[in-house]
Amino acid sequence: MDFFIAQGVVVYLKGKNYDDQIWALREGGDTTKPLVVLVNEGTASAAEIVAGALQDYGRAIVVGQKTYGKGSVQNIYETQAALGTTFKGGLKLTTLWYFLPSGKNVRMMDPDVQLASATDTKEKTLDHPSMPYFGPDQIPVVPFQNLSEAHSTDFKRKANAIVSGSDNSEEVGKKLLLEMLATR
Repeated sequence: MDFFIAQGVVVYLKGKNYDDQIWALREGGDTTKPLVVLVNEGTASAAEIVAGALQDYGRAIVVGQKTYGKGSVQNIYETQAALGTTFKGGLKLTTLWYFLPSGKNVRMMDPDVQLASATDTKEKTLDHPSMPYFGPDQIPVVPFQNLSEAHSTDFKRKANAIVSGSDNSEEVGKKLLLEMLATR
C-alpha cells in the first residue's frame, strides 16, 4: 500500500478484546498517478482491503461489481487438543472484523462505477486475453494532480457513459484512465 498511499490507516482490525490498525508509511512509490481498480464478485480479503483503502483515500476509481465481502478474520482451533478427546476435528471461529479507513466494514463494498455482473449478461464469462498476451505492457500516464475531480458528478456521468453497454472490465479501465487524463 505504501506505493499508492503516502500515509494513513489502511485497515482496522476489531474484535471483542482487540483493536489494532495497519498503517501505510510512504517509503517510495508514486502517489500522484491516477488509478483504476477493477473488482468483481470474487474480490475478497486483502484485495478488498486494498481496493477499499484506495477508494476511501480518493486514490482510485473502483470499477466493477460488488465484492465478495468476507470482511472477517477466522481462526481454526483443533478440538482434539482443546477438548482433550481422541476425535480429530476443528472449530472455526470469527474472531476479528476488518474495517476500512472510513470506518466501513469490509463487507461487499460497492464500486464507484458499477459494471453488469457476468451472470447478468448473455455471456457467462468475460473476455480475458489468452496467453501469451501480446498487448501493451503499460498505458502511458502523466501525473494527475487532483484525483478528487474524478469523483465529481461530471466525471461519474462520463464514466457511466463509458461503462454502458460494456462488460469488458479491462477495456473500461483503460477508457476511464484516458478520460481521467483528459480531464486533468
